[in-house]
Amino acid sequence: MAQNRWSMICLCSHFKSEEGLRPLTTAEFRDLSHLLSRYGKTPGDLFGMNYNELISMGIAKEPADRLFALLDRVFVLESLLDSYERIGIRVVTAAEPAYFPMLKSTLGANCPPVLCCAGNLSLATKPVIGVVGARDIAPIDAEFAEDAVSQVLKQGYDILSGGARGTDSVAESACLRRGGSVVEFPAYPLLQRLRKPEIASHVQQGRLLLATPAAPNTGFSTSLAATRNRMIYAHSTATVVVRATHRRGGTWSGATDALKRSLCPILCRNYPYDGNQGLIQAGALPVDANSVGEMSAAIKKSLPARPITDELPEQFSLF
Repeated sequence: MAQNRWSMICLCSHFKSEEGLRPLTTAEFRDLSHLLSRYGKTPGDLFGMNYNELISMGIAKEPADRLFALLDRVFVLESLLDSYERIGIRVVTAAEPAYFPMLKSTLGANCPPVLCCAGNLSLATKPVIGVVGARDIAPIDAEFAEDAVSQVLKQGYDILSGGARGTDSVAESACLRRGGSVVEFPAYPLLQRLRKPEIASHVQQGRLLLATPAAPNTGFSTSLAATRNRMIYAHSTATVVVRATHRRGGTWSGATDALKRSLCPILCRNYPYDGNQGLIQAGALPVDANSVGEMSAAIKKSLPARPITDELPEQFSLF
């Protein structure tokens, strides 16, 4: 277990940047894991393997050099992760029981191999309903989000959010104010989030868990936001969309991607916004403030096995 953990951290993490050395993408790590498995090996076994063994498996010299260079970071990364733990950030890999079980079961080998987490990791195992929507919202949108959170909590779920301003922040605040717990997959630097006093307070109280596949100081990027959006839908029992802009923005792209891949049932507010109506036409379930909670409970009871997606936006071959 320890070898697999450190292999995943060394091969896939961006905690320490070396010029010309690229960590493996999720797709590359998945391909490598599948190859090793065919030979009865795990990623952790790479620490005891040599060039000849890798070449005999069909890995060329240049990719082998890359793998060994990434693995050589183990002692530097061990020291770095110790410094993260001292400020409350724990690195969790998909090889560990503490990893988000719903995220792993939905995405399978396509789940992010490494997550940086801050907060109560037991929240990772609790059923959650995602609440997402536009950053720029009207008071009537905020009211719907608060009503939705209230009913979701009554059904025994916690809330999953992306931590952005607007809908996400309203949903998080409403949940915490009502005594619930929140899992947040932020698209902004984890260290930046933890510097906010209210965030740090809820983390310390065990009511907020932050998790991101990015290094704690990594800034915002569209690719990270896209990964974060997919994680929200993949880990949620169902996701409520409060407000979407038609064919624009992260809410629209995340919801349409989730509908395409059947990541989870999507409950879209039935309101005459073009984006909302477009998502309903694409297959989202129309809901109003009075039906969100009841529909979520019904979905949980009848939820079929969710498919494991075998395609990612970035498809690279290691070999």
